[in-house]
Amino acid sequence: MANYKTVELSKLTLPKENGSVTSLQDMVVSAVQTAIATKGVSAGDALPPERHLAEHFGVSRTTIIRAFDRLQSLGVLRRVQGRGTFVANPDDRPAAIAFLSAAPAHPALFQSLVGMAGVVNEAGGYLRILGAFEGLGGEDALVARALQDGATGMIIYPKEDAAVSPVYMDLARKGFPLVAIDRQLAGLDIDSVTYGDAEAAAAVCASLLAHKAERIAVLTHHETKASSVQARIEGAFTAAERAGLDPDVSVSIWSDIYSDFHPSRPTAHSQIAFSQRLSKRMQDDPVDLFFAVNGDVAGQFISDITELGSSRTVRLGACSHRSLPALSGQQVVCAFERPEELGRRAAEILLERIRNPHGPRIRHSVQMALPTG
Repeated sequence: MANYKTVELSKLTLPKENGSVTSLQDMVVSAVQTAIATKGVSAGDALPPERHLAEHFGVSRTTIIRAFDRLQSLGVLRRVQGRGTFVANPDDRPAAIAFLSAAPAHPALFQSLVGMAGVVNEAGGYLRILGAFEGLGGEDALVARALQDGATGMIIYPKEDAAVSPVYMDLARKGFPLVAIDRQLAGLDIDSVTYGDAEAAAAVCASLLAHKAERIAVLTHHETKASSVQARIEGAFTAAERAGLDPDVSVSIWSDIYSDFHPSRPTAHSQIAFSQRLSKRMQDDPVDLFFAVNGDVAGQFISDITELGSSRTVRLGACSHRSLPALSGQQVVCAFERPEELGRRAAEILLERIRNPHGPRIRHSVQMALPTG
């Protein structure tokens, strides 16, 4: 410690105000992190006294103290009583993990967070949740905020078209630790943790086809192109083929019924539209087995079929994060997702990636609890 040098004030400049920096405290945090990342400030260097920084930035000393408190909690700075505040050694910093999702409050993602938090806490790290509730806008803004907060790795639940997102492409090129959960992203070379989607869907559909059903209607929603949804559709085709049916004839993709279905934004108008579309499609294209790509779609289908009061035999299969209400006199078969295990494995893989940034990419599959009998 005796040979430390004090960081020059000229290396510490406040960023310009933008959508992801919302306070003077944020700007001071960003100034210190930028100096460490790009201006030659290194471990062991001392920060100028708080009063000097307050004068330099034109802010109160309280703002400096709070910014330092935050940087210390992230492991970026460390205070030595009687000596001052120093840049911490990166090898000694706890992992700061950011979880990015537009809708982290969804029950399945919340359960995933429980798994993540347990692993990160055991490792002595920090888990930061960033989503639409932050008011930051799209994924670019979420990533910018995570980096500003000192994230050393990110777990992402991106939109289905995120493979073309430049911000993720840029992070991947730089080797920044990223793990995608629930889906893989075409063209993005990062680690991922998904479910055994095709296997689970095939098992559910096979269970129902065994009861002399011959035609499957696959119910999708607005994220039909997501890799997880595509794999579940593939599983329905596989089940039909294994049952000795012609998949092209016996499997129908009903993507129009719930194409604008968002479980977080239900409206009375959409509820009526769903049931009307379903009623018409059932009249035009009779099927004896329905397979919903997730629990949200399955729940909406059950609500709609109940509202229609159909007397037809309805068999429903789904890959779901939750138990589904029984259809009176009908059959419901589910393969259950394991979101807590999904989150746990994602956090373990990300921590390993932070420790070993050059190791082979990991594509891990969490198996669902499959139907029996």
